[in-house]
Amino acid sequence: MISIIFLLFFVSSSYASIGSEVAYCRACVDCQKGDWKSAQDKMSALVVDQPDNAELLYDNGVVAYRLHEFEKARAYFDQVTKDMGAPIALKKAAHFNLGNTQVALGKYAEAIEQYEAVLRIDQNDMKAQHNVKKVRELLQEQEQQQKESQGQNKSDDQQKGEQQKGEQQDSGGEQKQQDQQQSGGEKNKQSGQQQKSEQQDSEGRGSEEQSDSDSSERESEGSSGTVRWRAGKARIR
Repeated sequence: MISIIFLLFFVSSSYASIGSEVAYCRACVDCQKGDWKSAQDKMSALVVDQPDNAELLYDNGVVAYRLHEFEKARAYFDQVTKDMGAPIALKKAAHFNLGNTQVALGKYAEAIEQYEAVLRIDQNDMKAQHNVKKVRELLQEQEQQQKESQGQNKSDDQQKGEQQKGEQQDSGGEQKQQDQQQSGGEKNKQSGQQQKSEQQDSEGRGSEEQSDSDSSERESEGSSGTVRWRAGKARIR
């Protein structure tokens, strides 16, 4: 398991009033007790009165990180890193803890940038060297997982496309078969009607031929029948 070295601490601050200093000390006591929520309430009230105090912003980032409010912690630490008037040591700590926060958010490339910022300030910082090495390993694993996931998604999409294509082909085949059946039915119907018509025509011709035959026979009998003459004697007066 890859271990990340964390550097979270409060810094001493100078305050505009005794009341603010007392509230800050009470927040520190809450942190020592592990009551991070109570400490956050006190720290948030202090930063409202002094929104440009880099040390208070940093401390609020620490408390938010402890409460796993990583987005809020990132915002606080980022403000400190961009504060041109912040002490260099405080900016170094803010870069380091911003890197830790990015790790917690799974943003490994961004975390490496922050550790490298620490090393630009102090190239011999052993904690930053350790973390940048370990987080690069996490980044490689993350990229490999993303590639595998993309490959799997591509395979799933291809399989889904082939399945849809097969379903379309099956649907087309069924439609074609239905069309053929329908066409065959129509052809059979037409053939049946044609056969019926031919049969009727044949029967009609047969009837006409029979009628012609009967008429011919009658005419024949009339022309060739025996005419009997009765002989009689002629009388001369």
